[in-house]
Amino acid sequence: MPKYLKDLLEMNRYRLLYYFHRHKEVEDREGLKAKLRKLIGYSSDGHLYHDLEDLVSEGMIEKKGERWRITRQGDFEFVYLDRLKSFSRLLLGLAAYFSLFFWWGDITDFVVGVRIPGPTSEFLVLFAIVSFIGVAAIVRYTVRQLSPRL
Repeated sequence: MPKYLKDLLEMNRYRLLYYFHRHKEVEDREGLKAKLRKLIGYSSDGHLYHDLEDLVSEGMIEKKGERWRITRQGDFEFVYLDRLKSFSRLLLGLAAYFSLFFWWGDITDFVVGVRIPGPTSEFLVLFAIVSFIGVAAIVRYTVRQLSPRL
Protein backbone atom coordinates (compact mmCIF):
# COMPACT_ATOMS: atom_id res chain seq x y z
CA MET A 1 0.00 0.00 0.00
CA PRO A 2 1.41 3.45 -0.87
CA LYS A 3 2.83 5.36 2.09
CA TYR A 4 0.57 8.39 1.56
CA LEU A 5 -2.56 6.25 1.53
CA LYS A 6 -1.40 4.31 4.58
CA ASP A 7 -0.73 7.57 6.45
CA LEU A 8 -4.18 8.88 5.49
CA LEU A 9 -5.94 5.74 6.71
CA GLU A 10 -4.11 5.88 10.03
CA MET A 11 -4.97 9.52 10.77
CA ASN A 12 -7.10 9.83 13.88
CA ARG A 13 -9.40 12.36 12.22
CA TYR A 14 -10.15 9.95 9.37
CA ARG A 15 -10.72 7.10 11.82
CA LEU A 16 -13.10 9.30 13.83
CA LEU A 17 -15.11 10.11 10.71
CA TYR A 18 -15.16 6.39 9.84
CA TYR A 19 -16.57 5.63 13.31
CA PHE A 20 -19.47 7.97 12.62
CA HIS A 21 -19.87 6.48 9.14
CA ARG A 22 -20.26 2.99 10.56
CA HIS A 23 -22.67 4.00 13.31
CA LYS A 24 -24.56 6.73 11.35
CA GLU A 25 -25.95 8.26 14.55
CA VAL A 26 -24.34 8.23 17.99
CA GLU A 27 -25.95 9.37 21.21
CA ASP A 28 -23.81 11.90 23.06
CA ARG A 29 -23.89 10.24 26.45
CA GLU A 30 -21.44 10.43 29.30
CA GLY A 31 -18.27 8.54 28.57
CA LEU A 32 -18.61 8.68 24.77
CA LYS A 33 -15.65 10.95 24.24
CA ALA A 34 -13.47 8.91 26.60
CA LYS A 35 -14.48 5.77 24.70
CA LEU A 36 -13.67 7.41 21.36
CA ARG A 37 -10.35 8.67 22.68
CA LYS A 38 -9.33 5.14 23.71
CA LEU A 39 -10.79 3.41 20.65
CA ILE A 40 -9.20 5.69 18.09
CA GLY A 41 -5.97 6.33 19.96
CA TYR A 42 -6.01 10.04 20.76
CA SER A 43 -3.28 11.11 23.14
CA SER A 44 -5.49 13.70 24.84
CA ASP A 45 -9.06 14.95 25.03
CA GLY A 46 -8.00 18.21 23.38
CA HIS A 47 -6.99 16.45 20.17
CA LEU A 48 -10.34 14.67 20.03
CA TYR A 49 -12.29 17.89 20.63
CA HIS A 50 -10.23 19.68 17.97
CA ASP A 51 -10.95 16.99 15.39
CA LEU A 52 -14.65 16.97 16.29
CA GLU A 53 -14.79 20.75 15.82
CA ASP A 54 -12.98 20.45 12.48
CA LEU A 55 -15.39 17.79 11.24
CA VAL A 56 -18.37 19.89 12.31
CA SER A 57 -16.99 23.05 10.70
CA GLU A 58 -16.32 21.19 7.44
CA GLY A 59 -19.85 19.82 7.42
CA MET A 60 -18.83 16.16 7.76
CA ILE A 61 -20.74 15.56 10.99
CA GLU A 62 -23.36 17.51 12.89
CA LYS A 63 -24.74 17.57 16.39
CA LYS A 64 -28.50 17.73 16.71
CA GLY A 65 -29.67 17.80 20.29
CA GLU A 66 -27.94 14.97 22.08
CA ARG A 67 -26.93 13.04 18.96
CA TRP A 68 -23.96 13.15 16.63
CA ARG A 69 -24.81 12.33 13.01
CA ILE A 70 -22.74 12.01 9.88
CA THR A 71 -23.85 14.19 6.99
CA ARG A 72 -24.12 13.26 3.32
CA GLN A 73 -20.82 14.99 2.71
CA GLY A 74 -19.18 12.89 5.43
CA ASP A 75 -20.70 9.71 4.03
CA PHE A 76 -19.38 10.61 0.60
CA GLU A 77 -15.82 10.27 1.94
CA PHE A 78 -16.40 6.52 2.14
CA VAL A 79 -18.43 6.00 -1.03
CA TYR A 80 -15.62 3.90 -2.52
CA LEU A 81 -15.91 1.41 0.36
CA ASP A 82 -19.68 1.21 0.01
CA ARG A 83 -19.42 0.61 -3.74
CA LEU A 84 -16.83 -2.12 -3.27
CA LYS A 85 -18.98 -3.83 -0.63
CA SER A 86 -21.99 -3.70 -2.96
CA PHE A 87 -19.94 -5.13 -5.82
CA SER A 88 -18.75 -7.96 -3.59
CA ARG A 89 -22.34 -8.76 -2.57
CA LEU A 90 -23.39 -8.73 -6.23
CA LEU A 91 -20.66 -11.22 -7.12
CA LEU A 92 -21.61 -13.52 -4.25
CA GLY A 93 -25.25 -13.27 -5.30
CA LEU A 94 -24.36 -14.23 -8.86
CA ALA A 95 -22.32 -17.16 -7.57
CA ALA A 96 -25.30 -18.32 -5.51
CA TYR A 97 -27.61 -17.86 -8.51
CA PHE A 98 -25.36 -19.91 -10.77
CA SER A 99 -24.96 -22.55 -8.06
CA LEU A 100 -28.71 -23.01 -7.70
CA PHE A 101 -29.22 -23.45 -11.40
CA PHE A 102 -26.16 -25.67 -11.64
CA TRP A 103 -27.60 -28.09 -9.11
CA TRP A 104 -31.27 -27.78 -10.09
CA GLY A 105 -31.26 -27.41 -13.81
CA ASP A 106 -29.45 -26.73 -17.01
CA ILE A 107 -28.03 -23.25 -16.59
CA THR A 108 -26.67 -22.92 -20.10
CA ASP A 109 -30.18 -22.95 -21.54
CA PHE A 110 -31.33 -20.32 -19.08
CA VAL A 111 -28.37 -17.92 -18.97
CA VAL A 112 -26.67 -18.23 -22.34
CA GLY A 113 -29.63 -19.28 -24.43
CA VAL A 114 -27.49 -21.86 -26.23
CA ARG A 115 -27.28 -25.48 -25.23
CA ILE A 116 -23.69 -26.59 -24.77
CA PRO A 117 -23.48 -30.35 -24.65
CA GLY A 118 -21.70 -32.44 -22.06
CA PRO A 119 -19.11 -31.59 -19.47
CA THR A 120 -18.13 -28.31 -21.15
CA SER A 121 -21.18 -26.57 -19.77
CA GLU A 122 -20.53 -27.89 -16.28
CA PHE A 123 -16.93 -26.71 -16.47
CA LEU A 124 -17.96 -23.23 -17.62
CA VAL A 125 -20.52 -22.88 -14.85
CA LEU A 126 -18.12 -24.10 -12.17
CA PHE A 127 -15.44 -21.78 -13.53
CA ALA A 128 -17.88 -18.83 -13.34
CA ILE A 129 -18.88 -19.71 -9.76
CA VAL A 130 -15.27 -20.03 -8.60
CA SER A 131 -14.34 -16.82 -10.44
CA PHE A 132 -17.17 -14.86 -8.83
CA ILE A 133 -16.24 -16.11 -5.37
CA GLY A 134 -12.54 -15.44 -5.97
CA VAL A 135 -13.09 -11.88 -7.17
CA ALA A 136 -15.52 -11.24 -4.30
CA ALA A 137 -12.86 -12.42 -1.83
CA ILE A 138 -10.27 -10.10 -3.39
CA VAL A 139 -12.70 -7.18 -3.23
CA ARG A 140 -13.51 -7.93 0.43
CA TYR A 141 -9.79 -8.05 1.23
CA THR A 142 -9.34 -4.69 -0.49
CA VAL A 143 -12.21 -3.21 1.53
CA ARG A 144 -10.60 -4.41 4.75
CA GLN A 145 -7.26 -2.92 3.72
CA LEU A 146 -8.81 0.44 2.83
CA SER A 147 -11.01 0.67 5.93
CA PRO A 148 -9.50 2.60 8.83
CA ARG A 149 -8.75 0.43 11.85
CA LEU A 150 -10.96 0.98 14.86
